[in-house]
Amino acid sequence: MFIKNNDVIDGINTYAIKNDIDVVAILPRNQTMRSEPTEGELTQMLILNSKVPILVLE
Repeated sequence: MFIKNNDVIDGINTYAIKNDIDVVAILPRNQTMRSEPTEGELTQMLILNSKVPILVLE
């Protein structure tokens, strides 16, 4: 699903609530092929600010 929103967290929350989503599943991954893995800031922010349960698959 593609959601156009400058605030990713708000976009996911808005979509989930609007569409009565029970759980959001995410598969975090590093965005670049040749760099060190990130600290998962977006994943952490989503978990801390989500209005619906988050399932993180690694």
